[in-house]
Amino acid sequence: MSNFQTVLRQLRLEHNLTQDELATKLGISKSTVSMYENGNREPDFETMETIADFFNVDMDFLLGRTDCPTKTTNASQKPREASNSTSLENADQDIRRIQRARKDMTDEKKEQMMQMLEIAFGEYFKEDDK
Repeated sequence: MSNFQTVLRQLRLEHNLTQDELATKLGISKSTVSMYENGNREPDFETMETIADFFNVDMDFLLGRTDCPTKTTNASQKPREASNSTSLENADQDIRRIQRARKDMTDEKKEQMMQMLEIAFGEYFKEDDK
């Protein structure tokens, strides 16, 4: 097993990307990618998720905890595109996506998003109030 800096460099090179190209795709600076690869800095959790999603690898692989790069999935779980219902298994991933999207939203858009979520999932919001 490897450490994060080695895995990141390996993935970048396997995808034929320069540090500058990877930085642009991830929305970070080239110097940040360089610091990650040289072990001078480590990404925060959200950036780590972004990197894992970009390369379609498991976070444990990115952190050097496993040699298996593939994201683990439940074989009985239907692909997200094929399902019209939101499952609890996907809730964490959905919440992270919402958090990333909120960064670029105005306060008005954030409020609209919360209203839509309350309409769509009102029964769950009410359970939290108990």
